[in-house]
Order: sequence, then C-alpha cells, then structure tokens
Amino acid sequence: MTTKNKLDFKQLIHKDYSAKKPGNFYISSIKWKSLVRAVLRAKNLMIIGPSGYGKTMAVHAVKSLFPERLFHTVSMGDSSDARTVFAGTVTFENGETRFKPSEFITAIQTPNAIIYIDESTRGHDDAINMLLPALDPLQRCMRLYDSPGTPVIKVADGVCFIATANIGSQYTTTRSMDRAFRERFETLEVDIMGKETQIELLNNKYNNLLDSNVINSVAEIAHDTRQQVFFNTMDAKLSWDLSPRIVEQICDYLVDGFTLPETAELIIYPMYAKDSGAESERTYMQQLVQRYCVVEEELVEINEVDENVERTIDPNRKPFD
Repeated sequence: MTTKNKLDFKQLIHKDYSAKKPGNFYISSIKWKSLVRAVLRAKNLMIIGPSGYGKTMAVHAVKSLFPERLFHTVSMGDSSDARTVFAGTVTFENGETRFKPSEFITAIQTPNAIIYIDESTRGHDDAINMLLPALDPLQRCMRLYDSPGTPVIKVADGVCFIATANIGSQYTTTRSMDRAFRERFETLEVDIMGKETQIELLNNKYNNLLDSNVINSVAEIAHDTRQQVFFNTMDAKLSWDLSPRIVEQICDYLVDGFTLPETAELIIYPMYAKDSGAESERTYMQQLVQRYCVVEEELVEINEVDENVERTIDPNRKPFD
C-alpha cells in the first residue's frame, strides 16, 4: 500500500466519516471510527453487548454511510439449515441436477459488500463451520459442499463481515461462542449509556413533546436499573435493566397521553418477576417508579392551574383596565 493510500484512509476514518457520526443513538467517537475502519479495511468486526444498546443501529448507520455498497443480512438464528442459507439449493429438473446459489454466496462474491451476521451467538455448529473459511484472512473462501470436486467460492476483495452478539447470562437460547469463530473478528463493545447522555438523546427526540422533568424522571429510573445490573453486581436487586430501546418505548407511551404509572404497568413491570413477595424484582421496580410519579402529579397540577388562569382572562379586556 502506498503512502498516499495510507494517508487517504486516515483522512476518511478520522475526519471525513468521523464527522458523520449519527446522533440518534449513542456510540462514542472512537468506536464509530473503529466501525468505519472495519468497512474501509474489509475487516471482520463483532459488536458485542447487551440487547437494546444500539448494536443493530450501529450496523445500519454504517450501511447508510456507504449506500453504494451491497448490504446483505444473514440471521444466525435461522441457520439450522446451514447449507441452504449459506450455500444454496439443489433441485432436479428434467433429469438434470441444478444448483441455485444462496443470496449469501452472491453477496460474498460482490466486491466491497457489507455482510451483516445478526445474532451470532444463536448460530448452529454447521453454520459456524461453514463460515470459518470465509472469515479466515488466509483462506477467504467457502466450499459449497463437502464432496470432492465441488466449487470453492472466493470472497471478493473489500468484503467486510460485521457480526452482532448479545453477551450476558440474561440471554436464553444463545450458545457459548466457538472460540475459533470469535477470534476471527475484531471486537467492538457497546457502551452502557450514562444518565446525562440518555437525557440528551431523549431531549433531542422528544423536544416539545415531553416535559423535561418527565424526561429526567424516566432517565433516572433507567439509570438506577443499569447501576443495579451492570455495576452493583455483588448486591444487585435486578437482573434486567431498562435499555435505551425500552426507554424510548416508555417515552412513546407518555407522548400518547399515558401516565407514568400506566406506562410502567404496561411496559416496565412485566419485565420483572413478582415471586418472593416484598423482596421481588417487581416490588423493587414499583417502589422505584412510585418515587418519580410524584413529579408527574405535580406537573399535572401545575398545568391545570395554568389552564384555569387562562380561562379567567377576558380576551376583550384592554391593557391596564
């Protein structure tokens, strides 16, 4: 690679595309640049972290950044029939055997394509084994079938593989990740969103739709759950947090006129077990939410007072009469 090309990559990563970091979800500048680099350098990158923190949004943001590139999604949760998903189908027509390649095969033969491997921790062993040669930087190929003489498909130049994985004990039906599969990727770990960042994002999205005090209350509740789950592991009261995705669902209900207690009843409480009585996770959440319902009730009273004042003003009255 020439010195000029190296400088071009640095310019693209640290200036041109860095300035296009999305603002509708949280990703740090350094991690956004790492994601851009993976596409430009045709690297394999795995984005890991808990559900609801922007892994999929990050992938689709980089898809929007490179609209000229083919983007293909494969869900490992649907890979039980690995040969059909990753290789294709064989049919018999008029006494002849015909092979129809999968969309995945077409995608990896397209230069500079972005291949999105979703739910990688749900992949079946057959699917993992088929992908390994394509992900290996020294092989970059895939054999369609195990039979001798079957075609070997080469991965085109510039193809980038981006995988996402929910990592944590909360996730059922996930498999322990094959080490050989994991080590073929560079890793990008999503950040756990802090309270101030959550408030900023909510204010940007729900500006003029929700009172700032209500937004602060929702962010405080979510922050408490994240402290319990991710940082207070020795004496955690909760096993699930309110992710940014859940927080937006809560705010959408509030925008549509549901109160905070009503929204909690519909969205928050069903997430938490109610066994163990007063010591249950649901009881903890009910007590947590109740502390912030007072703020909402006070705002309702203030708004009602304002409306009453407006109704008592005579619109025909002249100033200083």
